[in-house]
Amino acid sequence: MRETQHILVSREATIRAQQKKERHNQQGVDMRNKWVEKQNLLKNPVNMVDALTSVRTSNVTIPQSLSRYQGTTLYNPATPRTGR
Repeated sequence: MRETQHILVSREATIRAQQKKERHNQQGVDMRNKWVEKQNLLKNPVNMVDALTSVRTSNVTIPQSLSRYQGTTLYNPATPRTGR
């Protein structure tokens, strides 16, 4: 028998623990509902060939300051800035 089994817990502490458990359960229910509500990819299939083609033709890149921070400028040279 453990000695902690005979420790009395205040009513407020018991209420807080119960509220925490209920909040945890409600968050789980909410997360499951969000997962179910997400768009089903089978209803709207993505054509990967078209998606890859649009990515390859896009000229959108990450900002140069971010690429320097991440270290990708070591592998990809910086492009000259266009006039703004």
